[in-house]
Amino acid sequence: MKVVVIRHGEAETNAVSDQARNLTDYGRAQAGLAGECLRRWSIEFDQVWVSPYLRTIQTADAVLQAFQGISIHREETSLLTPDAPAEKVVDRIAEIPDCNLLIVSHQPLVSGLVGIFEYADPRRGPPMSPASMVLLTAETILAGCCRLEWTKHAPYEHQS
Repeated sequence: MKVVVIRHGEAETNAVSDQARNLTDYGRAQAGLAGECLRRWSIEFDQVWVSPYLRTIQTADAVLQAFQGISIHREETSLLTPDAPAEKVVDRIAEIPDCNLLIVSHQPLVSGLVGIFEYADPRRGPPMSPASMVLLTAETILAGCCRLEWTKHAPYEHQS
């Protein structure tokens, strides 16, 4: 099983609410490039889980442009809001059959998820800037049972 965790692209700082923040033009470009790179690196998904905040929805839309024509189940879930407990996401993943999963969310949750997947400790996750992404692999996705294959930070042009 593979899990890619990506933080949303660069977002505007002013909006009526945190939930309503749009991606900047640069953030859209970051997310689109992330999708192109994932496709080029042959990383595909069966499911995409997205925070219901506008900037993560826009990030997922841009990433998935690179996967047009491929059937991917998409779900918006409040489990992925910025301050949601990472442990609940891990519990939810344990309920699904083996599949490749893309998670699009926010800091501090994205770092916490990686820390839990790799070390069973949300404090040990890597720092993740806008549009940073990681690939984790495991037979079964459980706390402390995943291998961190790579971490990529935007821009990705010189990363293989």
